Amino acid sequence: MVDTPAVTSKYIAQVQTETGCTYVYEQMVTVQALPRIPSIRDYTYCQFEEDAFAISADSLDGNNSLLWFRSSGAVDTLKTLPAPSTINDGVSFRYVQQYNPITGCASPMDTAIINILKLPSAPFTQPYSAYRSVSR
Repeated sequence: MVDTPAVTSKYIAQVQTETGCTYVYEQMVTVQALPRIPSIRDYTYCQFEEDAFAISADSLDGNNSLLWFRSSGAVDTLKTLPAPSTINDGVSFRYVQQYNPITGCASPMDTAIINILKLPSAPFTQPYSAYRSVSR
C-alpha cells in the first residue's frame, strides 16, 4: 500500500483593528496520511494451553506501535500484544490501532477475536472386575 504524501497548506487571515492597525496571521497546516489498519488475526487456543503466543500485527510499519485498548479503559503502546490467559474458556476481543509516534496519527481500529476452547471433561472411570469362567 502506498501512503498518500503529506499535504501542507498555508492559511492567511488579515484583520484590521478599530484603530486602523492591520495584523496578518499565517498558519501552516500539514495533513498526514493515516497509518494502515494493523491487520491482527483471530486466534484460537485450548484451555490451559501453556504455549499461547503473543499476538502481532501483520502490517505494522517502520517505527510505529500498536495502541491496545484494554477493557479497563487503559491504553498501552506496544509492538506485540501479550499472549492471552488460557485459564478461562470463552471468547474475548483485542482492539488495536496502528500509531505513528512521529505524526501522532492513528489508524482505524482493528479487532482480533480470541477464542479459548474448553477442555472436555475427564472421562469418568471406576474400577471394574472381570472374571473368566473356567469350565471343567
